[in-house]
Amino acid sequence: MKKRVHSLAKLIKKKKVDGFLTKNQADISYLTGIIQPEGWLLCSCNQELIFFTNPISPKPSKDKSYLKTVIVKTSFIKQISLSAKKIKLKKIGFSDNDLSLNCYRRLKENLIIKKIDLVPSGSLIKKLRICKDKNEIKLIKKAASFSLEAFAYAKEIFSQTMTEKDLSIEIERFLKIKADNQIAFPVIVASGKNSIFAHHNPKEILINNYFLIDLGAMHYGYCADLTRVFFWGKMPSLFQKAYNTIKKAQEAAINQVKEGKKASDIDKAARDVISKNGFGKYFTHGLGHGVGLEVHEPPYLKPGRDEILKEGMVVTIEPGIYYKNQFGIRLENMVIVKTKNAEVIA
Repeated sequence: MKKRVHSLAKLIKKKKVDGFLTKNQADISYLTGIIQPEGWLLCSCNQELIFFTNPISPKPSKDKSYLKTVIVKTSFIKQISLSAKKIKLKKIGFSDNDLSLNCYRRLKENLIIKKIDLVPSGSLIKKLRICKDKNEIKLIKKAASFSLEAFAYAKEIFSQTMTEKDLSIEIERFLKIKADNQIAFPVIVASGKNSIFAHHNPKEILINNYFLIDLGAMHYGYCADLTRVFFWGKMPSLFQKAYNTIKKAQEAAINQVKEGKKASDIDKAARDVISKNGFGKYFTHGLGHGVGLEVHEPPYLKPGRDEILKEGMVVTIEPGIYYKNQFGIRLENMVIVKTKNAEVIA
């Protein structure tokens, strides 16, 4: 953790501010190891870390000697202003993606009273999180392995008397027992025509002979994100063609993943295959995204994104075809960016 705080302090100095404030839970977890739903974290350019929490939340363990904890009984914003003044901060950076307009206004008003400026500085901690270290990759791989087990479990318990909602509930229960008490995102079970909606909410309707499952376990706060399709009986020829196209597109994209490649080039590799097979207009989203403490985080593999892939990034490769009002097919795997290739996690 101290190494991460040191790296953040360097970024703070580069932004010409002397502190950085966040209430993003994933950012806080990355710097402190604390996983809880509410709190703020203030980091100074001198590597001072102050965690603001409420009285009803668990206190961080005493072994975190590098972290000062402040129990806030009234207003987080007033206490943050007082603490920032106490450690003599003059300019505090923040990510405007993490604060509502109302929260920003109240914070700015309180800091002005203490003669402290509040400066938009971008997502500094997300920049540090984008490349995973060995321990992070180990945790992500474990989350992925639990997710693969969940697919096997789904096949084992599935019956044609189950609804989408029934199966999604059983899968979520399995994931919570095997991994964290939380999951990366609500399990998607989409049957038949419902599969054309990438973020379908499972309904109380019987599952037919084709369905899609999109799921992700969480392990010590780190996420997985995988999608598989299931089909009973003989596939119609159009469905078979679309399915084979998706597999080829995914393979083409994975073969392009390596350090130094542009995010948009990976997307293009899959999109070219899908277009060549006549399904181009039915691939309606980006090819993939980063995965870590959040299930969707940078980099984003989509047209127009010029981010350069670096070793240690973990991304999804999830081409999809959503054909008219008939079916949706998506295959989603997770890969680690290496110097010369991609390592498929699951």
